[in-house]
Amino acid sequence: ESLSAMARAHGFLFPIPEDWTRAFVDAGFDISYDEGDSDYVFKMEKMAEFTGRKLHRKRNQLNQFVREYRHQCEPFGPAGVADALAILDAWQTESEQGPDETDYAACREALDHWQTLGLEGLIVYADEAPGGFLLGEPLNHETFVCHFAKGRKHLKGLYEFMYNALAKRLVDRFRLLNLEQDLNLEALRFAKSSYYPDLRLRKYRLTPKPTTIG
Repeated sequence: ESLSAMARAHGFLFPIPEDWTRAFVDAGFDISYDEGDSDYVFKMEKMAEFTGRKLHRKRNQLNQFVREYRHQCEPFGPAGVADALAILDAWQTESEQGPDETDYAACREALDHWQTLGLEGLIVYADEAPGGFLLGEPLNHETFVCHFAKGRKHLKGLYEFMYNALAKRLVDRFRLLNLEQDLNLEALRFAKSSYYPDLRLRKYRLTPKPTTIG
């Protein structure tokens, strides 16, 4: 079944890479994108080092976490699942939103089936208590996608520490780290933009144009 036929059968196709859109310019489709769907992509080496003036604040926050908490960082594995679930539940409570307003259910499913899904990542402990975790997977030979990043709200510098630790573990395997989209959520946009992405990767939607009869 061709992409054109699939789009007409289902109403639209998403996500479509920018390189593919040229094939549909004169094929009877509206081609659009929403900036909230664009992925935040970073050079892995930059995230592993936090170099440069723009990331000075990130280095400070990372160092603050290292100074203030007795910390331990482990590759995600079977022993960490129960602790990750506890972190997720705490994160959901601290979000002050309903589970249907967050990605709680999707993250819970990922934790329940992480091995089947081929996910990998890390889990961090602060003062011997579960603090945060990251889960993702390789997209291709050069990019690792981080699907879930969850942490306790009171741990200052935790996310900086986790992203930096993940990048250090992956820098010899991948060139890029993709933190996915912000879904037009202001808090997510602010958090991901604060690392100064090297690329905003647009994901396009193909919608069949209405046909005119007459």
